[in-house]
Amino acid sequence: METNWKFYTEADLFWADMLADMRQARASIDIEQYIFALDDVGFRFIEAALDKAAEGVRVRFLCDASGSAGFITSGFSRELEKKGIEVVFYNPISPWRLYNFTSWFWRDHRKITVIDSSIGYTGSAGIKKHMTSWRETHVRIVGPVVEQMKDAFNQMWLAAKTNKKFFRFKKIIYPADEFSFLINSPYQANRFIRKSFMAAIKSAKDFIFLTTPYFVPDLFFFQKLLSAAKRKVDVRLLLPGKSDHKILDVASASYIGLALKAGIRIFRYRPDRFLHAKTGVVDNLWGTVGSTNLDNLSFRYNYEGNIVSSNPEFNNELFKHFLQDLSESREIIAKDWNRRRLLDKIYESFTWPMHNFF
Repeated sequence: METNWKFYTEADLFWADMLADMRQARASIDIEQYIFALDDVGFRFIEAALDKAAEGVRVRFLCDASGSAGFITSGFSRELEKKGIEVVFYNPISPWRLYNFTSWFWRDHRKITVIDSSIGYTGSAGIKKHMTSWRETHVRIVGPVVEQMKDAFNQMWLAAKTNKKFFRFKKIIYPADEFSFLINSPYQANRFIRKSFMAAIKSAKDFIFLTTPYFVPDLFFFQKLLSAAKRKVDVRLLLPGKSDHKILDVASASYIGLALKAGIRIFRYRPDRFLHAKTGVVDNLWGTVGSTNLDNLSFRYNYEGNIVSSNPEFNNELFKHFLQDLSESREIIAKDWNRRRLLDKIYESFTWPMHNFF
């Protein structure tokens, strides 16, 4: 079966096509979202889901209890269940712990939609109106990889329904293909996305182009990037001008001096628009798009999902997106960076002991 895909860099375009596909569903709609808000955008999806459920289509919503806190606390899910929509929240937490720092750990951060077991969506975009202005990367895909996305959804669904906070994904062998859907989980043996990143970085010969809204990796991952730059691989990181979490911006900045010294080039996206895309491309031989940030929360604590590709056309599109974003970005120059405020340097140094928790 041939694989076809379509990329989106604007959330509203992704939402429109996903809604159109939902309205054509004949058998099933499975939606897994870290953030599903009960706002104008969220209710557009709920209305479409209710219409299909009334027609006998099986509709399942799997949402993270922290990222979709407004959804779970509203009690609205009970109304949906009465109308035939199945709703499950992963890792519910008590209201008094909702804003506890530890509630950010062991979350279902994935963004997966599978329609009729044949159309898949994944990427960086959630379902919340304020994300309309963000720079995202999402993809609609049709092909054998959708079977893997469906399986990943089903395993997470079962875990959430049985209140399992930690579980091992079953290893399933799929036919060889240029596309795979990889997961990451708190179990070290299941950190397949991180392992794929590491293998691609280790084998890179020409370039490594990575886009992430949060850059707080473990030291081993960071060292692999430094080593690649030192062997003259063109390593470039694209970060937001500023993210939606100030403390993560400070923690991310603590890596920049070391990276620049090793020869890594770092760019900050335009400050008036939050760069939320999570992509990577290496030598056009390896590419990825999904929910994974280059930080310890994604690599060590969260459940994540990414498409990984060896298809040159797919990877070349990611490459072109990266270059387009660079044209709207400002490169960080070492001599300018070294002149930043002493207070900023102090703040950055204070984050180092906490990097494992970001």
